[in-house]
Amino acid sequence: MAKLGYTWYPKDWGNSESVFELTLIERGLYRELIDMAMLSDNKTTYNAKIWARKFGSTEDEIEGILITLENLKLIELKGDILFIPSCESRLNLVRGGKKSKPTTEAISNLNNQNKEPISEGLSEPISEQIETKKKLKEKETNTSVHSFLHLSINQEELDKLKEKFSEEDIFDCFDKIENYKDNKKYKSLYLTANTWLKKDYKEKSKEDDLPDDKKIDWKIFLDWFNDVINPDIKLKEVPQQTKNRYLNLLQSGFTKEHLITAILNGKKDNENLFNITIDTFSNSNMVSKYQKDVTKIGML
Repeated sequence: MAKLGYTWYPKDWGNSESVFELTLIERGLYRELIDMAMLSDNKTTYNAKIWARKFGSTEDEIEGILITLENLKLIELKGDILFIPSCESRLNLVRGGKKSKPTTEAISNLNNQNKEPISEGLSEPISEQIETKKKLKEKETNTSVHSFLHLSINQEELDKLKEKFSEEDIFDCFDKIENYKDNKKYKSLYLTANTWLKKDYKEKSKEDDLPDDKKIDWKIFLDWFNDVINPDIKLKEVPQQTKNRYLNLLQSGFTKEHLITAILNGKKDNENLFNITIDTFSNSNMVSKYQKDVTKIGML
């Protein structure tokens, strides 16, 4: 099928209740998937690995967004083929050889497409073994682990919330949703809780998942850096982005002793490093290069 240019209808996008439920990141991927659907006759091959690289994301994040889109009936997955119901109106005109634009009636019905699972026109997956990880997880975590009224959440969705928020905050949020007088309008406990948590609760720090012996006292670290490593700078605080990079190193196998030794050895290397900043040793290549002689010095 020839590559297709198509008209975008902002009003339909803005008035869609399903799109309204999406976060900015989820909307971005959905918009990309619409383009893919229009260029592939609505037979987009699912490939989370490539999409993660293309969009600067992770496979888990891509799969999580696809679960959200599928729950909202915005996409359908059959094996390794992704299908978008709302694209069919325009594509049917092209398949039929019509060159005119879709009618106003056709466009207004984009969000009211038949939501029955697709059964024709899509190639079957090569084997059950190539089912996406998302499908496999869905089968394993099909059972509701928490529910009230008409809303429920399964283990996979709960685990995704726990990646960003504490269990205490999650269940506190569930209680608020349950007691909210207009909760009948919500269709997904996961989507609603995710939105409320982002708005009203603080996300977990990466440091919360580290064992105690890998947690850093940032005030002690900063005082040490200011006094010993670079007294000319005298930072008032460690930037959050820098903290995250150090925490990534600790999560990937480095110890606090590795970090300290690398920084101290770097300070001695006047020939190659003449100005060490708080960020200099926040990447794995620098730590690997300079942490040869590991010695506990008890600074963190």
